[in-house]
Amino acid sequence: MPPLILVIIILLAIIVYIIVPMPEYQPPVVQSSSTVSTRKEQDLIRIHAPSEGSNPKSSVSSRREDLLIWNTLQFLYNIRQHERRVYSQDNEDGVIEYLFDNMGTTNKRYVEFGTQSCSECNTRWLWEEYGWDGLLIDGNGKTGDSRIIRNHYITEDNIVGLFQKYDAPKEMDLLSVDIDSQDFYVLDAILRGGYRPRVVVVEINRSFGLNESYTIDRSVLVWKGDSAFGMSPLAANRLCNKYNYHGVYLQANGVNLYCVSRKAMSDLVFSKTNIRIEPNELREYLPQFSYWWHKTEAIHTDSLIKFRKEFLSLPCWMVVNEAGEAVNRTIGM
Repeated sequence: MPPLILVIIILLAIIVYIIVPMPEYQPPVVQSSSTVSTRKEQDLIRIHAPSEGSNPKSSVSSRREDLLIWNTLQFLYNIRQHERRVYSQDNEDGVIEYLFDNMGTTNKRYVEFGTQSCSECNTRWLWEEYGWDGLLIDGNGKTGDSRIIRNHYITEDNIVGLFQKYDAPKEMDLLSVDIDSQDFYVLDAILRGGYRPRVVVVEINRSFGLNESYTIDRSVLVWKGDSAFGMSPLAANRLCNKYNYHGVYLQANGVNLYCVSRKAMSDLVFSKTNIRIEPNELREYLPQFSYWWHKTEAIHTDSLIKFRKEFLSLPCWMVVNEAGEAVNRTIGM
């Protein structure tokens, strides 16, 4: 190639380099070992990708905020592997420990009822290992250690009064509900009374299917040891949703639903990312019902078929509608 042509090519290259702006270098995002690439993250990137005529800077900012929020709440999708039993009856210890390891605590206060002797209660590991304190209630509570169990039969009519009598804080860290009968109505009364635990653990009746939203009627005060008790997972989820809680995990054996306060999650996001997001806006980032629901064996009966034939047909069931209200089953879902 003649030297003159080579010089011209070099000059043209220099002119192009000066005139045409080069794209700004973006350093690669290094994910921690706990961060996994998921369809959810890909969807967030796609949804917030800059469109033609949009402001690229604001779109990138929105996309980054989405990913920061998603990464902050990712721990809620990895709960099952942390099930572990120390004292609790069904591996609740590990789940509760894992949730608060990620959420942090505010006052380390709890209320648990349906504790019996508390040898297998959900809060024993918290007070023995982490110094928590709180209120324990049971109709036949007895204990051999220094932990005091208040002996009361719990109903929806007396539960708020008991909380007031024993100075339960309005914003405790943990509430655990297990009375094998009016769980739905008692939890409703607590939340309606203005109490806002950050995490709620509520016993459910695992014999129900995905789309069945039922609770035992409030007239059933005593559990008879059969499958006619409590509420279905969907009913519990709808009740919690009414008070701005979000079901995030159904235990592997199907006996407990874990719900978190969306306000607590909003506060967590702000503390980790400095992003302020309203509690209701967090719904799309949190595990959906179809994500955590799973089919299990019937409880306190031989089979799911027998449950549907002998127990679900009983008149003692009420439908819980989408608004989280218990209504006569003839009204429908």
